[in-house]
Amino acid sequence: MGDHHPVSAKFVYGCILAWIANSALCVLLNKHLLFYLHFGFPTTLATLHMVAAFTGTALLIHCTPDGRQHAPPPFSKVKPKFYIQLGGIAALFGFVLVLANSAFLYLSVPSIQMLKACGAATTFMVGLLFGTETYNNRSMLKVLIVAAGVMIASYGEVRANFLGVSLQLGSIVSDAVRCTLLQLVMQKNEVKLSPVGTLYCVAPMAAASLLIPALLMESSKLRNHTHPIPWAWLGGSCMAAASLNLVVFTLIGKTSALTTSITGPLKEWVCILTAMLIYHTPVTGQQWCGYAIALVGIFWYQREKFAQAAGGGSSGGGAAAEEKLPLIRADSKKEAV
Repeated sequence: MGDHHPVSAKFVYGCILAWIANSALCVLLNKHLLFYLHFGFPTTLATLHMVAAFTGTALLIHCTPDGRQHAPPPFSKVKPKFYIQLGGIAALFGFVLVLANSAFLYLSVPSIQMLKACGAATTFMVGLLFGTETYNNRSMLKVLIVAAGVMIASYGEVRANFLGVSLQLGSIVSDAVRCTLLQLVMQKNEVKLSPVGTLYCVAPMAAASLLIPALLMESSKLRNHTHPIPWAWLGGSCMAAASLNLVVFTLIGKTSALTTSITGPLKEWVCILTAMLIYHTPVTGQQWCGYAIALVGIFWYQREKFAQAAGGGSSGGGAAAEEKLPLIRADSKKEAV
């Protein structure tokens, strides 16, 4: 293997800042579109976002000097079963986006971001069901701490808007299932796709799976929509969504999945505080207390994960060593997922 050329710290920090800024921008734009501008068409918006994501990755792959290394192999060299499985995961991805967009119609941004704190714990629980995670008491304790914090933070919201909380939790659980299934499919197939290549395949499939539901459920309502269509805001939202996908996949590709995992809570804080500043959304002391408890469980989990990756701890082994490796290497076109 040739020499590995590590990326600079400035590049990594720049990607992290861009990721956080793009995330906050997407959240605020989606909330503004779906709620404040009365564009209550979450399936249509999710479809447009997937089209934008595919367009962005296609431009990256076909119009940049190093883009071809992300291109998936030709159909003739891949078993049809792989793309069938990937299509099912793409449809689930679209379903996740619809649920998440629908939650904006009922919940405030701080409430949604606080609920997202249970994402890592949910992924762990789903991983136990599918055999991708190993049970131990310490991990379960972390899950219970996160769950308790989220329950405390969301108690008032559950009573006030059960539908909104159900939609957001459904999105979180569905996304955990999607990530776990994608991991299983990639591990059991010889096809190796970079994160950008994965999005290049998944995005058009997700858009196609959402097109029929969007036409059946929202097309007639859209034609009879009394409010003006906010075309400029829609364009900005699609551009922000495409930019977010490219930034996060670049960050994962050039550093590791661990980087985004560790900086995730900071991203959520920025989204919450920005929403409070712009929309003057009230956050109660109980919500802050519950969210703080959830963050304790999250940081405990991330601290041990980081320690294992940094030192290849006793429980980490080879998987921990892989966790800190870049997914995209400058010396090779072979990528790991």
